[in-house]
Amino acid sequence: MWRVYEQGLNERIAELKLEREKLRKNLANCELRLQLANEEKEAFDKAFEEMAMREGWAE
Repeated sequence: MWRVYEQGLNERIAELKLEREKLRKNLANCELRLQLANEEKEAFDKAFEEMAMREGWAE
């Protein structure tokens, strides 16, 4: 009886470790996407600011 329970626990631990690894990869992917979006926004803001200065919108 104890062996069956112990085996079930070990299987659940293994499943949770796999799930944790998937979540870590997903988090890293999300962090990368956020970083890229922030860089894209910074580039857009800079380009818009430069255009506004050329067109005289920044007054």
